[in-house]
Amino acid sequence: NLFKNKLYSAINILGLAVGLGACLMLILFIIDESHYDQFWTDADNIYRIESSIKSPGNDPWANGNVSGKAKQALLNYFSEEVSTATRFVEEYPIITVGENVFEEPIYLTDPATADIFDIEVLAGDLRQTLTDNRSIALSQELAIKYYGSTDVIGQVLTIAQSNSKHDYRVGAVYKKLPRNTVISFNALIKLNEDDFTEQPWMFNNWLAPRTTTYFKLKPAGDIENINQHLVSLVSDNVAVPDYWADNYSIATEFFSLATLPIQDVYLNYPNKKSNLILFAAIAVLIVVIACINFTNLSIARSTRRAREVAMRKVVGASQKQLIIQFLGETLFIALIALVVGVALAELLMPAYNNFL
Repeated sequence: NLFKNKLYSAINILGLAVGLGACLMLILFIIDESHYDQFWTDADNIYRIESSIKSPGNDPWANGNVSGKAKQALLNYFSEEVSTATRFVEEYPIITVGENVFEEPIYLTDPATADIFDIEVLAGDLRQTLTDNRSIALSQELAIKYYGSTDVIGQVLTIAQSNSKHDYRVGAVYKKLPRNTVISFNALIKLNEDDFTEQPWMFNNWLAPRTTTYFKLKPAGDIENINQHLVSLVSDNVAVPDYWADNYSIATEFFSLATLPIQDVYLNYPNKKSNLILFAAIAVLIVVIACINFTNLSIARSTRRAREVAMRKVVGASQKQLIIQFLGETLFIALIALVVGVALAELLMPAYNNFL
């Protein structure tokens, strides 16, 4: 029947195949989007601490950052729960490499970054680099961009940021991080508070959320216990500023902290979850439309096979045999369509990846 009715067969199979292929590509996209930062060792124990500030007359302003003070306060207050913590501050300094000048985003961070995140180091020592105020760790990609090689340990470059300008020695080169992470960075240097003398508020003002702070639980740590006592941490460490003294009596009225698993950080970005739900609905709708088209074509074709059914009945075919025949044919066609759909998805995947 398939070869006898080639046009009908092609339309039926390709219609279902395109629907299944499109659905498969959307499912792969949804899976990828919902699996950010799951590749870290002990990812289940890595969390980000966030702040929310409510100024008088305004709605609360939730922020993925916190004050630079939050890290040490967290370690002190939850010493039985938290093993270590680290901060990230993104800067866009001017970087001079020989005669070449670049403006690159780099991250200032604490040495504990090497303990929390298992970054694959290709050369040098990442932790040692992050303990030195004048050393820098480069990604494999940036090392090749600057020097044409990853064999760059000991090379010197100049970084100018704010009102400071210093030479930095390359102390480590690490493998480029996977795409599906929220902490992607091309270069790391030690976060030295002394370099921010003109911005002291970053490290002494709880209402100036400028650093992104991650912490790691101890093996027996309980995140629920931390969440329950964050209000106490705020009460004990945050004071009401003078300019809000007429509006608030205690800090917890305008300031709060919360924790978020690193695996949920990406999905917590604005509209991410709603977009994934929308794409899932589109995938279902595409398959439903393809199935309706497939069914309509099959029904239209069935009227032309009435003589075949009548002849089979005459020679003794039972109802069960006829049902098995037509269901078998349908499943066989659907299987062919699935194979073609997977092949189409595979062929289109490079263009699909580039588009995304």
